[in-house]
Amino acid sequence: DVAGFKPGDRVAYMNAGLGAYADHRIVPAEKLVSIPAAVSDEQAAALLFKGLTAQYLLRKTHRVQPGDVVLVHAAAGGVGQI
Repeated sequence: DVAGFKPGDRVAYMNAGLGAYADHRIVPAEKLVSIPAAVSDEQAAALLFKGLTAQYLLRKTHRVQPGDVVLVHAAAGGVGQI
């Protein structure tokens, strides 16, 4: 009963509460994102991790609102390259 994915699709997830280091895993579909063919496994892992770090900082640590000023420093690193 999963919509949006089929067996063999390349997907990624983060923080699904399931641990790591497994070749196969059952993950709720709402925790998955598709990985386009042009994106390598290494790129997908880095983008997901860095992107969710940025999202966490902008939404959870301090919820940025219209009118807030955000300074992004050292944007040459992983987050900056996104």
